[in-house]
Amino acid sequence: MTVNEDLRSIQSLRDRELSAWLDAHADASASPQWWWGILESIESNASGLRNISPDQRSDLLGAGARLLASGGARGELSPSLVAYWQLRLAVIATRYDSGLPGLIGTLTPEGAVRWAVSNMPASREEIVGYARERAYRYRDAGDDFYAPVGVACQNREQRDPRIDLLQDVERVLSALEWIDSSRLEEALRAEVEAWLGIRPELNM
Repeated sequence: MTVNEDLRSIQSLRDRELSAWLDAHADASASPQWWWGILESIESNASGLRNISPDQRSDLLGAGARLLASGGARGELSPSLVAYWQLRLAVIATRYDSGLPGLIGTLTPEGAVRWAVSNMPASREEIVGYARERAYRYRDAGDDFYAPVGVACQNREQRDPRIDLLQDVERVLSALEWIDSSRLEEALRAEVEAWLGIRPELNM
């Protein structure tokens, strides 16, 4: 089945049915490429470029929200990927001033943002520290830091988990900056501005 065929199947499923469907299609759904492809398909089909009704757009976004919740619960999507895609889909929803019917809470601006900032993998201070350390390591790297041309890279050291945390936050911030913070209540808006304020430290 193609990604679009999978999406058509998924749209009609409720939470428990969706979990069973993912179990039955584990060979596909275990692939990061499958998740990325189907979420991109939802984003594309729900965008304003598609001449579909508000109900159809809401159904598509709802399928995305259910997939993200299920993928996160199953451990097939990291919290940063869930946050990233919830924010991206929420941006689509906010383009319709009249609102979309039955929109799931995690796809409202407030819901998506609150979920994202509540699930950051580290504090702002820690992330800034990791970013400075990464910049220092790259700036002062010697010839042995890079694999020689034409030679397969040997993973001599275990990957630094702090780099993964840093990249997770960078991914979330790249989507968070598209949210219209004027729609948020004051405390949450201040939290968003504080997170976005560290982007220069991350060279974003």
